Formats: sequence, structure tokens, C-alpha cells
Amino acid sequence: MSAIIQPFPRSRTAQTQGPQTHGPDAAKRYVHRAQEAFDLLAVASTPAERTTLCDIAEIWLDMAEGALPAHP
Repeated sequence: MSAIIQPFPRSRTAQTQGPQTHGPDAAKRYVHRAQEAFDLLAVASTPAERTTLCDIAEIWLDMAEGALPAHP
């Protein structure tokens, strides 16, 4: 299973307000969620649980990366 995660289009007012500063804050929250998944991985008892938790952590980390501003 795979998914493509894309951000919602921004409104015109958000585009005219300048760069958004919440990206790094969102990235920190996503990394925290990934850490929670890794903590649960330590107590997972079945291969299916471990695989699912790894997939969840990977998604959170992808979202964290996507929340950060692009570097030129």
C-alpha cells in the first residue's frame, strides 16, 4: 500500500501574507509522533505490529520533512 500526501492549496490571503513560520513547529510535532511510534515498536509483539509501526513512523517523518521549507 502506498499513498501520495500533498498539501491543501493555500488561499490567496495566505499567499500574500508572506512566508509561513509554522513549518518548523509542525515538523517538530511530526517527529514527536514518529518517536511515539518507535517507542511502541519496542513493545510490539507480532511482525504485523512491527511493520505497521514502522510504516506509521515513516509517514510521520515524511510529513515532518514536507513541513520544512525547501532549500535552494
